[in-house]
Amino acid sequence: MSLDSYIQFCLDCERKLLAGNSSSSFDNDRLQVWTSTIENAPRSIEAIQTLMDTKEVEMNKVCDVLELRQLDREWSALEWLQRILREAKNEQKGVKI
Repeated sequence: MSLDSYIQFCLDCERKLLAGNSSSSFDNDRLQVWTSTIENAPRSIEAIQTLMDTKEVEMNKVCDVLELRQLDREWSALEWLQRILREAKNEQKGVKI
């Protein structure tokens, strides 16, 4: 399975899990931000960390609540993707997290 296929599989599983959880705060807007962020993100753990650091700096400068919410959603999507990439990397070495 290719890395992008694995990421898509994990994202689909996440969507199904959240769709079944009525108490989830994961709304459609957040899902759209996540999907867009994940599709456009680099596929390197180090590059994602750099992007996350940049988003964090931006969040500390923003005063607008809606812009802060957007940045936070992007940051959490990158954090999720970084975890998925680590899992994929470890699975290739035979280690399951």
